[in-house]
Amino acid sequence: MTEGTHKGLLIALSVLWIALVSGYMAWGAINHAGLYRWLADLQVAQTGGYYPRWTGIIPALLLCAPALWFLRRLADQAAAAQPAGPAAEAQRIGRTARITASAGIVAGIIGVGAFVMAQGVPDGSEPALDFNLAVLGSGAPVPTHKVRIRGNVDPDATTGVTETGGDADRSTLYAGFRPDSGAKDAPLSLFIERNVAGGAEAVTAQAFLPDQDGYLVENGLPALALSDLEARGTAVARPHYVLRPGGDGPRTPYYVAAALGGLVCVVCLIVAVIGAVQARSRALRA
Repeated sequence: MTEGTHKGLLIALSVLWIALVSGYMAWGAINHAGLYRWLADLQVAQTGGYYPRWTGIIPALLLCAPALWFLRRLADQAAAAQPAGPAAEAQRIGRTARITASAGIVAGIIGVGAFVMAQGVPDGSEPALDFNLAVLGSGAPVPTHKVRIRGNVDPDATTGVTETGGDADRSTLYAGFRPDSGAKDAPLSLFIERNVAGGAEAVTAQAFLPDQDGYLVENGLPALALSDLEARGTAVARPHYVLRPGGDGPRTPYYVAAALGGLVCVVCLIVAVIGAVQARSRALRA
């Protein structure tokens, strides 16, 4: 393997690593899962709260730092080795354009992969199948398709998480849901999730019908909501489940990743084409 091929491989791996880390942290923030959730739980345990945006941004920057340092180091070495003049400038611009194009291709591959993976999960249009709430916690398999569960909301076991950003607050309510024949003091195994625009709307969003549709998510309560319930003396089962509304289905995070990958791909390719044209123009003047 030549030195140029070796450097090219390291550049491709660095770009791929940055894309994968960014996608993984975005997935964790959307689904409140993985490393993002672990860090959020750690903050809640230590301080009683967490910072939604910085919980994703800071770890992503730290994980990408070695790859970013390597790419910057290569760029500085190449710049120092190149003589001054239009020809050298054309080579630098052309090299930057090739790196940008590579990043765009990687982002496009990730976007296409996310779209393909989305086709293997429910899209939210399938009919909900009746599911007995009492089965949760019994060891029986928990369905991954949309379910319909009948029961009643426990008004004393409702909590929520509010995120402040921009011009509006976004609140997510979690209402404890018990089977019709369930004991009032039994540990709660199910919570209904509802997203509302702000605190005022949250007050009026606590009316729930006896029949609820959605997808079951194991241990889906955020750490902040779980700690609030435990502080109020509400027993929560291990494991517990969150019923998320099935309007968009589980495909939504995949489609978000696919859209972001496609957007980054298009932007990088446009920038790369502009850079290639500039490099050619300078090379002709050299």
